[in-house]
Amino acid sequence: MGLTSYIAIGIAFVVLTMVLLMFKADKKDIKRKPHLLSWLALCLIILNWFLYLFGFYAMLPQKIGNPIFIPIWFLVCIISFIAAVKEFRNNRIFAIVSGGLSVLSSIFGVLILIIGSM
Repeated sequence: MGLTSYIAIGIAFVVLTMVLLMFKADKKDIKRKPHLLSWLALCLIILNWFLYLFGFYAMLPQKIGNPIFIPIWFLVCIISFIAAVKEFRNNRIFAIVSGGLSVLSSIFGVLILIIGSM
């Protein structure tokens, strides 16, 4: 198996863990449903991962793909982290999952930036 397969399995594991945490959560701890911004940020970060894993950015011409990939990646991470901070008072489990994905994604983005500049 290649590196992409391991990353896809890892993402699937994180998403399954996230779903299990949301269903297993004590209903007393969850005050309200997650905000729309939190859902949007989580969907954007998962969409960004799938676009990367399935080679969407590689299909773009190099002059277009390289300048937009890293800024979009970090913008999605920042949006997700801001949504997680705002969501923390409302729904902690959703905020932890969204913030964790944001931190993992930003670390991965920094690694891609470092490896790409070598």
